[in-house]
Order: sequence, then structure tokens, then C-alpha cells
Amino acid sequence: MATDQPSNSKPNIVFILVDNVGWGDFGVYGGQTPTPRIDKLASEGVRFNNYNVEIECTPSRSAIMTGRMPVRSGTSVVTFGVPYGLAPFEYTVAQLLSDAGYATALYGKWHLGDVQGRFPSDKGFDEWWGRPNTWDEAGYTSYPLFKESGMKPPMLMEGKKGQPSTPAMPLDLSVRGIVDEKYLIPKTIDFIQRNAAAKKPFFVYLGYSEVHPPIVPNPNFADKSTQRGGLYSDIIGEMDFRVGQVLDAIEGAGIADNTLVVLSSDNGTSSSIAATPGGSSGPWREISSLRRSKAAVVPLRSYVGRDTCLPEASPMRCWRPRTGYRRSPASPVRRISSPRTARSTASMPQRSFLAKARPADAIRLCCSVTQANCCQSNGRSTR
Repeated sequence: MATDQPSNSKPNIVFILVDNVGWGDFGVYGGQTPTPRIDKLASEGVRFNNYNVEIECTPSRSAIMTGRMPVRSGTSVVTFGVPYGLAPFEYTVAQLLSDAGYATALYGKWHLGDVQGRFPSDKGFDEWWGRPNTWDEAGYTSYPLFKESGMKPPMLMEGKKGQPSTPAMPLDLSVRGIVDEKYLIPKTIDFIQRNAAAKKPFFVYLGYSEVHPPIVPNPNFADKSTQRGGLYSDIIGEMDFRVGQVLDAIEGAGIADNTLVVLSSDNGTSSSIAATPGGSSGPWREISSLRRSKAAVVPLRSYVGRDTCLPEASPMRCWRPRTGYRRSPASPVRRISSPRTARSTASMPQRSFLAKARPADAIRLCCSVTQANCCQSNGRSTR
């Protein structure tokens, strides 16, 4: 369908961030579950085959929102039971686009702050509905000793810019399997349609709930994949269908030619965790239950051609993964965990380099291959 917006108008942006999906889970990357809608999206745009994310939800989402290393934002790890969130001074992509005249919305998982002042509506989104923390909390009230814990039942929340965020409805296992179908997708589609009709450029961030524990299949997709991957394939199959619904809404609104669609995952699959059986890391390694940084799937509808990884063509050209430390249990020597920072380093002896690297060396490596113009020569970010 032809677009109702002039070709020189600001492009709409639909960012779909799925949860805990592995590099090899979608059909276009060799997955065993058919994903025709996602595969078609990939064939029409750009696939970033060496795009890296963090190993946990919060730091990946922080990097996406700010374009900065999460350690600089106070969001380098997932925390439980203590106040947390993006540092107040952070300037998010939602704030950037809002200042540029965009309508902005988030539906789904935020995981970057759960107190007033650090909700999505405080960080650039005109409206939001979803979970400020992890989907794990959907199972809390089913725990035998939950009442004795003294914790408050988890709630899905909502908010609008300039107003306090408030509880919308309880989050429990009865909602877990239908939250995408009944709430997140319809709200995303409604936002797209409203702003397309108003001819207003928009940015919508869909924090899709799967494949994050506790996994509860949607009744319409349960037990449909017994000959493939069972429960995990049921979830991936629904995910493909929901992505298709969003794409159909864009087409139906007549704005497909002026809308940028990005599909990514916040971190790799948890296939070695009993709570999430299934999933594929593709060619990347997975050690024990640790989700190593993997290349996330980012099919991108664009006009620069297929299977291209041009920094100047990427909206993430100045966004970079965190270079962090993890102390090995077997050795007191600190090691850098920043594998495969960019496509252009494919021919470099990365492992031997990183084994001997100093912090500044690793930062310089990231800078040199992903955003040299964003960093100073001393290896420190200009931001």
C-alpha cells in the first residue's frame, strides 16, 4: 500500500525487542521452528549477523535506550530487591525523538527502573504500559510461601508523561500466557494506527515478553509443535505470528514505505536453564547456564540492500556493547568478556588479543571498529 506520508517526512520507528531469543532460533538463521513473517522481514531488509548484546536484560536495554556502556548508567547488571534504574542524567533515544517531534510509547518490559522518576514516562515516553521489572515476577504469587514473604503482589503498570505511573492490573500466571496477545500487541497496533491517522511521526518500543521464564504458552499455540521443539517452538511460532500482526498494522495504515522496523533480542537463549528448555545459540558458545553475548537477530527494513552491515546505514552506528570484567573462579586473573565486537573484526585474532588486553585496549578495540568518530584517541568516550 502506498504511504500517506510524504517521502521526505520523518520516518516512523518500530523497535521490537524480544526476550532471551537465541541467534539460531529463527528460520532465517537456521532455526527448526518455521518463522515465515520474521524471515520475510529479514529478506526485505538488512541482517546484522554479528550484532552483539549483553548477557542480561537490564544492561542490553540500557545500551539500546542510551547508546552508552551500561556501566556508565548504573545499569550493568540485573538487581533484585533494591532501588535501581537509569541514572537521572541519561538522555534516552525516546527523549531524543520526543524532542524532535515524535510521539513515543513503550509497551511491555522496561527493566530500567521501578520507582517514580525512573519509569519510561520519566525518560521520554509519552505513554507506557507493561512491567517495570522482569517477567519472572509473574510466578511470584504461585510460590507456596509468597504470603509469608511480605512482598506485594507484582503489578503491570501504566503511565503518561508528566504524571505518576500507577498499577494497571495484577501480573500472575493467569496473565503470563496471554499478555502479548491481549495487551502488548493490541496496544502497539492502536498506537501505530492513531499516529498514522494523525500523520505524526512516532517511535514505539515493543518489549515482547517471550521467551522469558516463567514460560506459559498461549492457549491458541500450545501443543502445536510436538514434532518440532515442543513448548519452545510453540512460543517461537506465536512470536512470529505477533510480529506479523505488527507488520500488517503498518501496511494497513499506509506507512510501510516510511517506517523503520527493527527486530532484536535483549540477550541470547537460556537453553541450559531448566525453566526454558530449547533454544539455539547457533554458532556461538554457551557455557553452563551463563548466556554468553551472541549476535542478536536484527532484520531491518531499509533501502541499502540485503545482508549489509554498513555502519553508516545502521541506526546503531554509535551504539556499542559494554566491555566488562568477570573474574574466573579458577583464576584470580581478571578476564575481559567482550567477544566479537563488530563484523569488521572477523579476521582478527580476537581471543589472543583479549586474553592479554588492558581495559583501555578493549575500549580502543570497540571504538576502532564500530564508532571511531565517537571516541577520543585515549580510548575514552567523548560522552
